This record gives sequence, structure tokens and C-alpha cells, in this order.
Amino acid sequence: MALEIFWGSGSPFSWRVLLGAEIKGLQYESRLLDFSKGHMKAPEFLQMNPRGRVPVIRDDGFVLFESLPILEYFEDTSPEVPLFGKDPREGAFVRRLIAEFESYLREPLFNLTLGLLRSAGAAPPGRAMTPDELEETAKAAQRELKTLEERVGGGSWLVGGAPSAADVAIYPFVATLQRATTKAETLARAIGLHTLGEVYPSIRRWMWLLEAVPGYELTYPPHWRAPGDFRQRST
Repeated sequence: MALEIFWGSGSPFSWRVLLGAEIKGLQYESRLLDFSKGHMKAPEFLQMNPRGRVPVIRDDGFVLFESLPILEYFEDTSPEVPLFGKDPREGAFVRRLIAEFESYLREPLFNLTLGLLRSAGAAPPGRAMTPDELEETAKAAQRELKTLEERVGGGSWLVGGAPSAADVAIYPFVATLQRATTKAETLARAIGLHTLGEVYPSIRRWMWLLEAVPGYELTYPPHWRAPGDFRQRST
């Protein structure tokens, strides 16, 4: 049975897995689920992931969820195009960058993105951030974005001369923030994040590298596209 990837449009965690699969050239069946239709709460999906979250993969009966372990599984089963380095030291560096992102940047970046999208009416309902909360979250994100800007100075990959799991793990969250700053332009400008590419030009050049990778367009969230521009794999 072919590898299946169950995912949701706009989920940065799902985007990680799709990018990893495309960069590695894996053959897979896309299983696009719809948040609004409650697909993640369906009994058959909850049998695979009782938490009701994407992404999930199913490979010849083996089921795995959580994006980073899935990327590790791809690496172990298809090492020909490495995402975790060409040797132990490079692999350790890739994992360190991911650990840093998970520890210091992912939460403020995700919360800031959600706060901006909610202010623009482009996210599911929820408690809106107060101006003070938004400003503090923005400051935390900007401190770490500055570190990322320095790391990719000149528009380089995060590790070595090819995309790694570090690029794959971080890019979707930055791209989602970029979309949020466009949706909530006035507010993003007020907190110094519009336009994101002008504030962080090296990050923008780094993003272009990912966006030029073969297969990238197949991973792009379909609901972000204009009508008639759906280029995902068929399900």
C-alpha cells in the first residue's frame, strides 16, 4: 500500500510533512481533510490519531502522527536525499536548529500569526489578543526572527548547500506569518512587521530558495490560492 499523508490546508505542521515528502521525492497519496467539515473528528481518523490533529501518515499499515517524528521516519526509510545532514555533526546541527525553533520561536510566531489573522477576520473564532499581548508576542517573535535573519544572511540554506529538515520545519510558520501580515496590514505595520520581506530581506531570500524547490507548488495551501488555481495532487 502506498504512503498516505493526511493533512489540512493552512496547517504549518502539515506543510512540513508535505515539503519533506516532496524534497525527498517520495511517492504518496494525498488525503486532504477539511477542518470546517469536522474530518479530524471522524471515528476513522480518530482511530489513527486520538488527538484529532494533522498531519498523520499511514505507510503499509504503520500509522504515525506529529510532524517532526514523521520527518525522521522519512529520513530513516528514504535516506537517499538527506534532510538531517550528510554526517553526524551536520545532523546534530540540523536537530539543534529545530530544537531552538521549537523552544523559542514557534510559539510566539504561531500566536502572533493567529492574533493577526483573528484581527482581520481570517481565522477561526477565539479570544482576541489585547493590544499589550499582541505587542509582547510581537517583540518575542522579532527577537528570534532577527536571529534567523542573521543565520540565513545572504539568502543561504540553514545548514549546508541544500534544504534540510531545519528549513522544512521553520519555513511554514514564517510563510504563514507573512500571509497574516498581509491580511492584517495596518496592524502588522503598527508593530513593525509589514512588509515582512522588507523588514527581514535575508529571510525573504531564504524563503525564495524553498519556493523554488521542485514540488513546492504541490504543498502550497489550496485555500490560499485564487479560484481555479488548485494544483495539489489528486486524492
